[in-house]
Amino acid sequence: MDSQGSFTRLVGRLLNLRSWRQYQLYGVGSCAISSCLTLLTLLSSQKRKMLQASEISDQSVWSILSQSSSQNSLQIGLLVDWTNWFDQIRVLLLKVGLFDNFMLVQHTTKFLHQQKQARFLLKLDITKAFDTVSWPFLLEVLQNLGFGPIWRDIISGLLATSSAQVLLNGSPGEKIVQRRGLRQGDPLSPMLFILVMDVLCYLVKKASEEGLLEPLARRNLQNRISLYADDVVIFLQPLSSDIRAILDILQLFGEASGLKTNVQKSTVVPIHCLEEHRTLLQTHLPCQISEFPCKYLGVPLSPHKLTKAQAQPIIEKIADRLPSWKADLLTKAGRSVLVQYVLTSMLIYLVLALDLPIGTLQAVDKIRRGFLWKGRKDTRGGHCLIAWPKVTRPPELGGLGISDLQRLGWA
Repeated sequence: MDSQGSFTRLVGRLLNLRSWRQYQLYGVGSCAISSCLTLLTLLSSQKRKMLQASEISDQSVWSILSQSSSQNSLQIGLLVDWTNWFDQIRVLLLKVGLFDNFMLVQHTTKFLHQQKQARFLLKLDITKAFDTVSWPFLLEVLQNLGFGPIWRDIISGLLATSSAQVLLNGSPGEKIVQRRGLRQGDPLSPMLFILVMDVLCYLVKKASEEGLLEPLARRNLQNRISLYADDVVIFLQPLSSDIRAILDILQLFGEASGLKTNVQKSTVVPIHCLEEHRTLLQTHLPCQISEFPCKYLGVPLSPHKLTKAQAQPIIEKIADRLPSWKADLLTKAGRSVLVQYVLTSMLIYLVLALDLPIGTLQAVDKIRRGFLWKGRKDTRGGHCLIAWPKVTRPPELGGLGISDLQRLGWA
């Protein structure tokens, strides 16, 4: 308990958290950014979605700021070492993207499974991630990273002047002033959100260095936590001390940044855990205990190769797209375009990240072949005008240019 208390005080001093009264959201008069207005249109109850349409003036300001920071065309209050910070983030996101993040988590899962020791994967659920970011915390993170006062003033001016109005029968209602959160849809908000979430990654690494979290393996395993936007995965040992430490870190981070973790909606996936370990997890973590394969970034995650039964949801997802298309009104040329650019594109990310069973690829090919020739998910061999291997050839070789899924995964 004493070590955890000292760690909390250490983190408090590190972050140097301040209250609202210690912040002044400066308005930047030289930049016409007072029109950061969001218009909300209520859709039908069947869709249950909210359409967010920002005015051009708002989006253009955020776009100009992001472009100027990445191209270094405007030196607005940034320290010299941080003028290309956003450009570095974009390059990093290109290198470590969605696919690389999944592969990192998958390789860590396989490595821990091969060690044959009790570990578990904790997949966090951040409550309303973009909408709950604390502005004072964001400004202090920018300050600690070395961003200059002019740049922080521009960001705070954009945040302080943001508002929303609900459109009812085409008429805007009363203005709703926002006090927290980032705007989704502009090019700058994801970068700011990444900077805020990176604090959680630092806290977990700091706890590991201070010995508050037990090591996962004998060798130094760097990938204890993985972040991709608001998708967070943490690997831990099934020990009460580790669970209490990570819950304290999440609570501290939530109170400081506004990004609170909904533990009830989080998921625990045991790795070589005995019954006593599962009982410990159920006692200290009031969340769902799942098994492999589990969904992460929309892809089944498992230390083993997926079976055809486990990959059946992928086949059903492909087949569910066909009923909404009026195939009888389409020519074979039109159906070939849908097969290549819709059905095949749905599997590109999956075949890159997973080694799908041959039976699964054959089932998907059967759906693609049936829709191409007859407009439905299955068809007989007599309806096929050309053999499927010839269909998957490039057009210059006499084929239709439809991708072969197995070769696409190899590529």
